[in-house]
Amino acid sequence: PSEQVADDLWSIGVTPQVTAVELARPDLERRGVVVAADLLQCNQERVLVCGVVTHRQHPETAFGAVFCNLEDETGHVNVVFSKGAWVRWRSVARHAPILLVRGRLERGRGVVNVVAEQVERYGFAGQAPPSRDFR
Repeated sequence: PSEQVADDLWSIGVTPQVTAVELARPDLERRGVVVAADLLQCNQERVLVCGVVTHRQHPETAFGAVFCNLEDETGHVNVVFSKGAWVRWRSVARHAPILLVRGRLERGRGVVNVVAEQVERYGFAGQAPPSRDFR
């Protein structure tokens, strides 16, 4: 399956069947990773999320904050890096195609953000699609 995902990404840029994160779900469940679809109803103050980075944004009006969007098989996760968190985790957060992020949940008006506190590259044997960064 991981070879199929890599082939699909190479040839058409998407995975119409199974995704890289979906293949890793058994390991992610063991780690306690919460899927995107469950974040709105999650009772935890801090969560661990994982996903393929779809884009990174660093608007001039954000006072140094960087916004990142992760995608798992159930949806998208908005991740916010404060200026200090971005400085600390930049080398990983800027280049890793799949991120594992521990952070504080923020909810309001039907929107959920994870404010990053700890970030690591998630090692996956397959390939992830390229992100759209800083456009």
